[in-house]
Amino acid sequence: MATNIEKKAMKQVCDELEITLEEIVMAITQLSAGMKVLASTRIKPDLLVVLVARASNVRQGDVEKVLEALPQMEAKFLKKK
Repeated sequence: MATNIEKKAMKQVCDELEITLEEIVMAITQLSAGMKVLASTRIKPDLLVVLVARASNVRQGDVEKVLEALPQMEAKFLKKK
């Protein structure tokens, strides 16, 4: 469940990007689902980290943290009924 600080941060992001909360919810849901599908493929996580790091010029450790966090965003930020 999102804390008050997280809710305020989400509202600030919405305001800054001129995006609705519903659009953020949909994006988080799609990112989470997409990462779960990707995790179920034959692509090994280490290979994915290397490919994304090389394509983006971002450190592998940072890429790894982001890829690990994406599937968890739905549970962390969205209430599920």
